Amino acid sequence: MKKLTALMLSMIMILGIFAGCANDDGPAGAGDGKDPLTGIAYSSDTTFDYLYSAEITTMNYLTTSVTQNQKSLANFVDTLIEFDCYGNIQPCLAESWEVSDDGLTWTFKIRKGVKWYDCDGKEVADVTANDFVYAARLVANPEFDSDMPDMLISYVENGIKLYNWSDESTEPDFTTLGVEAVDDYTLVYHLVQPCAYFLTLLTYGCYLPVYGPFYESLVVENPEPVINDDGTEGEPITNEFGTNRDKILYNGGYICSEWQPQEKYVWVKNENYWDADKIYIEKVSGTYNAQADSIAPEMYLRGEIDECNVTSAILGDWMEGENAKYVHTTMPSGFVQYMLLCFDQHHDDEQAGAYYDMAVNNKDFRKSIYHGINYLYCLSAYDPYTPEAIAQSRLMPSGFAVTDGKDYNEMPAGQPFNQIPFDEAKAKDYAAKAKAALEAEGCKFPIQIPLYYNPSTPNMDQCCMLLEAQLESTLGKDYIEITVYSGPSTNYIAEVRRPGIWGLFEGGWGPDYVDPATFFEPFSYGWTYGSQEMIKGDEYKTGYIYTQADYDSGVITDEELIGTPQYVFNSKVEKARAETQDMTKRYELFAEAEAYALEEVLMIPFRLLNDGYVASNKSIFDAPRVMAGICGYKYKGVHMLEKSYSMEEYNTAKAAWESAKAAQ
Repeated sequence: MKKLTALMLSMIMILGIFAGCANDDGPAGAGDGKDPLTGIAYSSDTTFDYLYSAEITTMNYLTTSVTQNQKSLANFVDTLIEFDCYGNIQPCLAESWEVSDDGLTWTFKIRKGVKWYDCDGKEVADVTANDFVYAARLVANPEFDSDMPDMLISYVENGIKLYNWSDESTEPDFTTLGVEAVDDYTLVYHLVQPCAYFLTLLTYGCYLPVYGPFYESLVVENPEPVINDDGTEGEPITNEFGTNRDKILYNGGYICSEWQPQEKYVWVKNENYWDADKIYIEKVSGTYNAQADSIAPEMYLRGEIDECNVTSAILGDWMEGENAKYVHTTMPSGFVQYMLLCFDQHHDDEQAGAYYDMAVNNKDFRKSIYHGINYLYCLSAYDPYTPEAIAQSRLMPSGFAVTDGKDYNEMPAGQPFNQIPFDEAKAKDYAAKAKAALEAEGCKFPIQIPLYYNPSTPNMDQCCMLLEAQLESTLGKDYIEITVYSGPSTNYIAEVRRPGIWGLFEGGWGPDYVDPATFFEPFSYGWTYGSQEMIKGDEYKTGYIYTQADYDSGVITDEELIGTPQYVFNSKVEKARAETQDMTKRYELFAEAEAYALEEVLMIPFRLLNDGYVASNKSIFDAPRVMAGICGYKYKGVHMLEKSYSMEEYNTAKAAWESAKAAQ
């Protein structure tokens, strides 16, 4: 078996993960009561008070990939491995691990002495390897209805076979799943093929453990259908796991002590946490307010809360006045926001929807939008000082995926798309060609484009209004007519994106693991990031029809796709995914797939996501730093400060942090 050290050395070349001797306590000097990068004193008040406007929807961490849910659940249940403040992989619930010479067997030694606790902090049971096996079998069962089963079943032995079980004469035997507890503290994953980024997969929700007896105690006898808000009947709840704070167990740094939806959301430090000496914030207290962005700044200045978004409406006044000492920008999160066109739109006006459908299926129309968006103008809503710092033209951030010292975004096929595509002359030329062709087909202009924003996302409303004015001015109101709508703060994805009621939509995606494949997932069959598989025209199809064998092997994961045509874009992605031996070739193939998608304008990369400008009394550079998975949401290692960073202090700290990271 290869030991950890050898594995990590290989992953440097493949993934670009910073290896080395990590300082578990964060930046040097953190023990003297001050932030070592700025000298700002740590606060004696260890409660973090904040406002929020988007409510979580579930605590079932095995089923949810929604960011708002993951941000808290990452603090309640630990992962096998985690990351330090420089991005180095660190042991967490796994103390050590080995991988076999053929790369197919990963063995983890589970940390002894870690306990499960209930929401009152009462000890329930030991955390063992069996808990990971139990959870994996739940995820691999389609009846469990996880929204991320592919993250597990596509990698472990028999995962796809069990999930797609087709033998009606027998029940699937989930004990054959390739996740094994050799003993209470030895966990083994048997993979279907080598996976260089497997460790980073383990930081996603579907790999978290569940204590089986507790889960089984929550089975609902004689379940009845749920009554939805609109009065219709929904699926019955057969197990209450994750439906409230007392319906999960905790082994992480925090325990949820109070959750009253749309009122309060409070966590307290798990005093018995195995790594409790690295939990410096002892209480995280959230208060719900639908107008959080509007009222939080004044509450922050009065000392009532510890963080606020400084939105574009007030940013100039703060930056140029006495409040400048509190304001700073934030680090990119790894998420990329896309400006999406909808190939499966459901417009309230059927005729307007039909004309939109004709337009979006015209490549010249799509190109007119692609080249017509003035990125820097529109992104000034998020960052009026340096919008170029967040403008994004590629599917994934630079520096995210590196193989043999070469960044994915420098692969030859993708290089022509490394520049922001705004070009007013090109946009108008494409618009003229599109209009002539579409009018000849009976399409009526202007094309009606509903543009929705999430009111819980700071400054998105301003960005949408800038985009409406700018794009209509560039292309002409006789060509497009954009109408901006506010969506709901809660269930925005379910009520806006998934039903396809939009024509343009700013939607984001964050990486689940460190490999280019993760950024192609939202553009797969069945996803609603534009539903590219609904595009019309034989030129977008390969001529191949998916078969049962494709479903059985995991090439497609939805049985309904059997007998449907393969699309060119998806065929290119499938080819890249299938290359598992030569990482450079794998990256090149993904770059070719991306280049095709951008040339055809199947999606439009728009901006790198950060938290904008904030005033926050939380430290930044001692937090876990990683672009993938849920570990970056942990409060572990984070301190409360006496004051927020100013921009000068932020830039000083960032430079020192980058220097320390480079020296790792």
